[in-house]
Amino acid sequence: MSKKVLVTGASRGIGLEIATVLAQQDCGLAMTARSAAIHDQATRLSALGQGSVVGLRADLAKREDVEALPERVTEQLGGLDALVLNAGLVRTSSLADTSNDDIAALLDVNVKATMLLVRAALPYLRQAEKPRIVVVTPPPTQNKRWLGSFAPYAVSKLSLSLAVIGIAEEFKRLGITVNGLWPHTLILTDAIVHAHNVQAENCRKPRIVADAVSALLSDPGRGEPGRFYLDEEILRARGVSDFSHYAVDPDKPLASDTFIS
Repeated sequence: MSKKVLVTGASRGIGLEIATVLAQQDCGLAMTARSAAIHDQATRLSALGQGSVVGLRADLAKREDVEALPERVTEQLGGLDALVLNAGLVRTSSLADTSNDDIAALLDVNVKATMLLVRAALPYLRQAEKPRIVVVTPPPTQNKRWLGSFAPYAVSKLSLSLAVIGIAEEFKRLGITVNGLWPHTLILTDAIVHAHNVQAENCRKPRIVADAVSALLSDPGRGEPGRFYLDEEILRARGVSDFSHYAVDPDKPLASDTFIS
């Protein structure tokens, strides 16, 4: 029986690539995003495999949308085995230059929405066999360079990372494995290239993150509860040693991710 997976933030970038890989593996897949484009993306991905692919439009800044998602997924797919929580806001401005609305949005989407969604999904995950939650968030860090450069965004992501630790500890006795996952290098997405003022040639493609997510979901024995993984680390454990095909330009140096360097 194929896994039934919800991927958030799936209309573009890393989330869309994760959904693409899972669709090719015949997973029952629910893709969600705020944009109406999610329906067209789901239609396109449905041709890649034999599993059901549905697009669900939802605004994670709205509590009612968040809390309704797991029931909508279950109605469409007949169950829910895993969450891949990728949706998030990126704002790389200093505290002084970040508006009140942006501070609130960062915390609402990056932290609050994730916790509300996980809580709403709990009754469905408890019915699944070997349920998983993968959250795209960095390992906790005290790197003052980055904390001091864009405190609002950093606080929102690191708060989410602490939430992963707490949720993992709470849920492990229920048989639900929760892990954090983050790229080792910057990934080529519109948001990242704009926010970090880097050249595309110094990035990797989103496919490396998608392959790492797939590896975590496909191996029920992989993933110590509460552990944070880097994409490269997961793939090395599966025998991958050459990562050049993930690079936008294999001849150019890679830029380490913000929270890793």
